[in-house]
Amino acid sequence: MNPTNVFEFFRKTNEQTKAKAQNVENIFLQLDFDTYGAFLRVVDKSGSQVEVSYLSYGGALRHVLRLVEEIQERNSFLIDWEKPNDELYLAEHEHLLEQLRRCDNLIDGTLSPLVFLDGDAKLKLDLAKTGSEKIPNANIIKSTLLLEWNGENLENFKISYR
Repeated sequence: MNPTNVFEFFRKTNEQTKAKAQNVENIFLQLDFDTYGAFLRVVDKSGSQVEVSYLSYGGALRHVLRLVEEIQERNSFLIDWEKPNDELYLAEHEHLLEQLRRCDNLIDGTLSPLVFLDGDAKLKLDLAKTGSEKIPNANIIKSTLLLEWNGENLENFKISYR
């Protein structure tokens, strides 16, 4: 300890600051959904949630991990009675989307890779009048939501909203 600096005693060592963080070689940013919407987790290659320090990584991944760490620190002082599971919901942190676009290790809940697509997409609501076998002369409207991108209808998509 340097006797000329009185604050040296309070400085955390590298071992203290990295104590909670795990050293994981291959980490992924997992986008998953629950009843509250889309959320982000940091996971290893087996899909287990891990806590890592952004200091161990570089580039866009480092930036996302730093933002995640800052959000978690802010949220550690809050109690959310509506969402008790402490997930990082993208609807509450929309600024993460542009940063995630720059990462190449984004996966879904089944550990399959996700990519951002460029271009415009359209949501289409298809309404079709159908009859009912159980109720004669009944007019029932069947609705189908379609996502069209580059002239192609995509079937497997989810919509998250607040």
